[in-house]
Amino acid sequence: MIYIWNGFFSMLMLRLPVELEKRLDEIAEKTQRTKSFLAREAILLSLDTLEKKYTHEKKGLNDMNINLYETLVKFFSTPVNLETESRKSKFSMFSEDGKLFVHNNKDNIRPLSTDEVDNFYKIFKETGSRSPSTYTDVTFNSSYILAAVSHLKEQAII
Repeated sequence: MIYIWNGFFSMLMLRLPVELEKRLDEIAEKTQRTKSFLAREAILLSLDTLEKKYTHEKKGLNDMNINLYETLVKFFSTPVNLETESRKSKFSMFSEDGKLFVHNNKDNIRPLSTDEVDNFYKIFKETGSRSPSTYTDVTFNSSYILAAVSHLKEQAII
């Protein structure tokens, strides 16, 4: 709950686990600061991190209006070693002459077509599914594409 107090500050009541409150008490005593001051400082120090974490989490690939194939071609112009999420199969993804390829752990090189990536992306935007079986009607390379998308998200590319 937030209560307005004298127009300059508002009051926030929150429940803390006993261990956290004990820790806050100890720090307040050591630093000769109030628990309110320390809680305010902790919130100020972590708000940017929390905002990035939770807004980035909500803003998934399905919210973005991008050309996934072009993004993959650009980012993987140099081969990148990845691993599928489902079977933990190692592979590398790379692009050459504007085309995208997967070099799998059986030493096969597979091209990824614009159509299969676009069709994957359409379903991904609708469902957000992380399961390769969701995409079997449009591509047999969904495990690779999912791993590439995860990698791009980790790198804050998308």
